[in-house]
Amino acid sequence: MLEQQIQTLGSLEYEVMSILWNKNSSSARDIHQQIMLERNIAYTTVMTTLSRMAKKGIVEQIQQTPRKFFYRPSMSRLQFLQIAIKQLEDKFETLSTERQQMLVAMIRLWDKLDASQEERQQVALSMKQLWDKLDIITADLHYIGSILHE
Repeated sequence: MLEQQIQTLGSLEYEVMSILWNKNSSSARDIHQQIMLERNIAYTTVMTTLSRMAKKGIVEQIQQTPRKFFYRPSMSRLQFLQIAIKQLEDKFETLSTERQQMLVAMIRLWDKLDASQEERQQVALSMKQLWDKLDIITADLHYIGSILHE
């Protein structure tokens, strides 16, 4: 079941996981404060996201006091990456030869890209738009690229 949840990991969920992987465990307040360093987001949004992630089994909820919980990832960054790569391999096998070649070319371009994080995000967005036109979901590429470049 957990492997299915990786396919549906949203950008905020991935951001939360990155924080938890770096800290091993954290309170919702600490996670919220960390995210607020990058962008404005409501505390309740972070709480709701953590609650949903706990229900999915992506994070574990640990009760510290009757009203305070800590969260920790249910898998390591390496385990996540291994599952995401396996899912990508499975999707790759279902692609036509032409699309496989296009994907390989995009990955090679990504590897050679010497750019800022903002430029990488723009390239990733352009790649995603291209794949969307081909009716292929490419969120896994974004996650894997982000994990590899952290």
